[in-house]
Amino acid sequence: TALDHPHRLTILSFYVLGVVLFFLLIFPMTDPLFYSLPTPVCTLTSIPGSICS
Repeated sequence: TALDHPHRLTILSFYVLGVVLFFLLIFPMTDPLFYSLPTPVCTLTSIPGSICS
């Protein structure tokens, strides 16, 4: 496993860096102002719900 590897500090630090970068880069994609109206979820539904109003 990665915890038994001789370079475990390097492996774990790059793992944490990858997780942090993933969340930093995915966060702007969840911003509704990025898409304007209608949001992509609203274009997939045939019946508009409360999320689209």
